[in-house]
Amino acid sequence: MNVQAKILDRASQWFIKLEEHADDQHLRSEFEAWLAADLRHVAAYEKVRYAMSLMAAHHGHPAIEALHERAIKLGSKRETLRKRAGGWALAASLLLSIGIGGFCVSRQSREAVVPEILATRGDQRRTVELVDGSLISLDVDSEVAISMGDDRREVELLSGQARFKVAKDPSRPFIVMAGTRAVVAKGTDFVVNRLGTTLTVTLIHGRVAVHDRTGKHGLGGQTAELYPLDSIRGGITGGAWAYSKVDPTAAVAWQNGWLMFQNDRLDDAVELVNRYSRARIVLTAGGLASLHVSGAFRTGSSQTFANAVASLHGLTIRTSDDGTILLSKK
Repeated sequence: MNVQAKILDRASQWFIKLEEHADDQHLRSEFEAWLAADLRHVAAYEKVRYAMSLMAAHHGHPAIEALHERAIKLGSKRETLRKRAGGWALAASLLLSIGIGGFCVSRQSREAVVPEILATRGDQRRTVELVDGSLISLDVDSEVAISMGDDRREVELLSGQARFKVAKDPSRPFIVMAGTRAVVAKGTDFVVNRLGTTLTVTLIHGRVAVHDRTGKHGLGGQTAELYPLDSIRGGITGGAWAYSKVDPTAAVAWQNGWLMFQNDRLDDAVELVNRYSRARIVLTAGGLASLHVSGAFRTGSSQTFANAVASLHGLTIRTSDDGTILLSKK
């Protein structure tokens, strides 16, 4: 089992525990510590949660029931997964491992719209044209689930970052969902970036409204409205938005393998640089987080970025045995 599969398996186990012990605050604290330890944990748990909601929405479908039976047989050898809830959680893992796109055969029934998964791995980026003419550009290590219905077009951003160039269709709003947030557009160009527990929405042109979600598909009250070159940043599960204006070139530079910073906080910049590099940067002193950085850097060039920051702010660079780049005060 590779590292990503192990993380996904652990996320499934957390889902089971939280379902069975919803009021256990100590367990909840342990879970939140596990989430905070690695951005991959957040992405994996969100995928499991999404797969579970998908299976609940299509309960009784032959393909879903077959996955459940397969999971029960596999899980019978694993003590923690013998219960019915565990069987469904393992079925969610199987659904993710084969790709939810593999479940699209159920479209033939026309009883429900089943999402199709698009994903990138490693350094891959890709742009895909949807059946309505809209374009989705996925950043590295990003994943979306697409549902094209008769009255609305929905995309769930499961991980990473994506740019959406939406074809106009007033009768079918285009909705991008992430966590408990939903971005609603009819014909526009915008970027949604999911990084850990933070969500950033940037509008290139047109207009979008951001809502809180109620349930899987419902829309609650509007929490923000964006105009061209507006960018908002906030929690993926709610809370206030922080507004800023952006440079349009900088906002989409990642599509060409660049990161452009304009007086960004160092901790925010480091978090973004780490998305694209195996050699992670760690700030070893609290006072470093509030420093600022500007400049353009190639994605994956964490060492170059660290050298520039160290030179700018007079910091010391040290590399640990596992390749982590440590920035500290002199």
